[in-house]
Amino acid sequence: KNIVLNATVLYKIPAMMKLVDLVLFVDAPAVVRYFRARKRDGMKPSQIADRFRRQKNLFVKYKESHADILRVWNTGSRRGLEKKLDKLAQRGRLGINVWIKKEHCGY
Repeated sequence: KNIVLNATVLYKIPAMMKLVDLVLFVDAPAVVRYFRARKRDGMKPSQIADRFRRQKNLFVKYKESHADILRVWNTGSRRGLEKKLDKLAQRGRLGINVWIKKEHCGY
C-alpha cells in the first residue's frame, strides 16, 4: 500500500527513512516561497527569513540519506504542479494517484 507523508524533516529519523521507497521533494525558488508564505501564513519578513534559515540545505540532507529522490519544481500554479505530478504518475515514477491539498503546495 502506498503512503504519502508531508514530512519536511523525515530525514532526521533514519529508521523511518529506511522504510521510504521514494522522496518526492517539491521545491520552489526562494522568492516564490517568500510570497507564498506571506500570502498563506501572513508571516512577517523576519519570520520567513527564520524559516528559510531552518530549511537551508534541506535537499542536501535528503540526498545524504541515500533515499531515492525525485525533485519537482513548483514554480507556477497549483494546477501546474498537479499536471507535473500526474505526468510522473502516468510514467510510473510515483506509483500513486496524485491529489494535492491546497495547504501542502504553498497556495
